[in-house]
Amino acid sequence: MKKTGNITLATLAKKLNVTTTTVSKALRGKPGIGPGMVKKVQDLARELNYQPNFAAQSLKKSSSDSIGLLITNDITNPWYAQLVSSIESELSKRGKTMILSLGKDDYEKERNCLEAFRGGRVAGVIVGPIFRQRNLENIWQSLNNGLPMVLFNCMDEMPVDYVAIDQAEGARIAVNHLIDNGHKRIGYLCCSAGDLQEVGKSRREGFEQALFEHDMPLFGRDIITGEISKRGGYKTMKKLLEQDRGKLPTAFFCHTDSVALGAMLAIQQAGLSVPEDISLIGFDDIEESSLVSPALTTVGGIKDKFAKELVSTILNFVENKTKSNRIKKEIAPELIIRDTVRQVN
Repeated sequence: MKKTGNITLATLAKKLNVTTTTVSKALRGKPGIGPGMVKKVQDLARELNYQPNFAAQSLKKSSSDSIGLLITNDITNPWYAQLVSSIESELSKRGKTMILSLGKDDYEKERNCLEAFRGGRVAGVIVGPIFRQRNLENIWQSLNNGLPMVLFNCMDEMPVDYVAIDQAEGARIAVNHLIDNGHKRIGYLCCSAGDLQEVGKSRREGFEQALFEHDMPLFGRDIITGEISKRGGYKTMKKLLEQDRGKLPTAFFCHTDSVALGAMLAIQQAGLSVPEDISLIGFDDIEESSLVSPALTTVGGIKDKFAKELVSTILNFVENKTKSNRIKKEIAPELIIRDTVRQVN
């Protein structure tokens, strides 16, 4: 028996001067191929020791059952880690498999991830977060190649299909809760200058709008920039307490739950109490927020709903192939009342 390396369907087709489709059908016993051609194909396949690429066949077969998920930033952020789990669960309920890729805020990594998805591994892709007016060349290339795609947490002016959390409404809900509890001076903790151009801009706008709607003053010194992390919340609050302990707002809206948890630790280490001395409210409702003492009041509670909307949207794209209008969906978060906001007389 003659053996040659790397014999493919294309090799057989070229030698017989037919198409690869003809060869494939002949080898699989599909109708539409005459018995003479079937015999020629099978004889040549045996002569050259043709071995089917089962891995490639399996990949092609399963691509319609797989959905890609590209997280463009750092998945160590607990909110995104929980969202990934929710999306996987929702896809599993619908008989689909999730293939996860991580961009890690690296444009080249992101491009490589999307190129792999475009190679036929998935039927469609969920991509995010895409907060800012950034280089969208990777996105456009995938869309132009016909890959169904839905993005998440985009800003409204971006010309893409997306599902987003209404960041401004979430901030308004948080600040309104503080105002309803009698707080007259409210600070915004750890909004970085860079984030004012991204998601932070929407949260800050919601914060300012809530104060404006209640005719409450907005002091520039009460919008405090800092690293958006637990460490950032801790360091920023510690510095505030060292400098202005007697002049601080009675409550802080924190950019994220992680910021609020760090701030809470700094307050407690300073011998003060949450919420008796300073009230805190977060944003995101990460799992840790319900496990600390006191449990953190926050805005969120929609990760499962958000995941379901993303999955429904991408599967609708995949199954229907066409759509008449651009998809722009926003989901408002919910207030989750726990123990870190006190009533002010």
